[in-house]
Amino acid sequence: MDGTSSAWDTVPGNGTWAIAVYTDGKLRNKDDGSVKFAVEGDTTLDLWVADNGSIAAGSTNYEVIVKFNDGHVLRKVAQRQEAAKAMPDKGILSAALIKPEKGDMTSRSEALKGDGKPDWKIALEMVAEGKIINFIVRGDDGASEWDTIPGNGKWLVAVTDSSGNVLNESNGSVALSVSGKKGFNLWLTDNGTIAEGDVKYKVIVVMSDGSILEKEVVRVVEEDHTQKTAAPSGTAQVSDKIRATYLGKGPMNYLKKGEVSSLLATPDANHDVHILLKLIKTKGTIKSIAIKAKDGKSGSWDTIPGNGVWNIVVTRAASGEILSNTDGSFKMDVEGDTELHLWLADNGNFSPAPEKFEVYIAFEDGRLLKNTIKK
Repeated sequence: MDGTSSAWDTVPGNGTWAIAVYTDGKLRNKDDGSVKFAVEGDTTLDLWVADNGSIAAGSTNYEVIVKFNDGHVLRKVAQRQEAAKAMPDKGILSAALIKPEKGDMTSRSEALKGDGKPDWKIALEMVAEGKIINFIVRGDDGASEWDTIPGNGKWLVAVTDSSGNVLNESNGSVALSVSGKKGFNLWLTDNGTIAEGDVKYKVIVVMSDGSILEKEVVRVVEEDHTQKTAAPSGTAQVSDKIRATYLGKGPMNYLKKGEVSSLLATPDANHDVHILLKLIKTKGTIKSIAIKAKDGKSGSWDTIPGNGVWNIVVTRAASGEILSNTDGSFKMDVEGDTELHLWLADNGNFSPAPEKFEVYIAFEDGRLLKNTIKK
């Protein structure tokens, strides 16, 4: 009506955002988003829409328009009310994000079908009474969102019970009665933010009585193997946020061949290999950096002390102060765009073909990102 220009409807194919219509916890939309069903007497319709930003902002008024097949129309200005509060005995106990291993029920769409790649899983445990009509997984980046509402353009959340039975209807919607403690597994396709790990997520469970349960998602960190060996290629995620460029040799010389127990040790007479490392829009705490040959045998370097792997020295600028600790270890908080310089002793294989090597960045939250070094 006023404020931000906003519209939602159940007319398919007109480009307007969709409305999910429920009666008594049952979704009434057809697969194309349209609705046509009989009503008699007093009827309660629950309408669900994706916020275009105007609803949360609170400065826009809306009118609900219901059209009947005999031509008459009902109109009413919507009254804003405080969201229903969860009962003290209701809530999500835990929501754990687990990396893909098996299970493929979703794709880059709203369809309940796989794409040949294992889904990410959120193991959810909750306590509630009533009927669940929507699961939402929402990122704090303002763009990442998955749900079980058909026809709204959000990628699907597939829902299974502890035995692996799919609980979604054929169009992806859910209407699940719960009483007491219950566990669900939520499955979703990565939109590019999950593996990168920069976005935090929460699970939102919408009940048919209007109550909403929320919980921050905790990423399950795998057992850390990087303290003993250089980063293994099998567990790393290729990321364009990690960009490494070989700049030649020198002008600095910090190291000699092999692993040294202290960076105060006298270097050899050869200038170190120089690599420019850029992290693009990346947030987290770097735990270690490694460089490893793609063939697994032409050499490796890292910032992990005492594992027999040759050292990497990290500086802020091409001739700046050393950021590495004396024992060769390195730890740093980063956010946004970050530029670092890496130095390592050449083993005779690196400088002739740096493109045959990859750089790995391990973060404290369990992420392990890699990319090929460019020449």
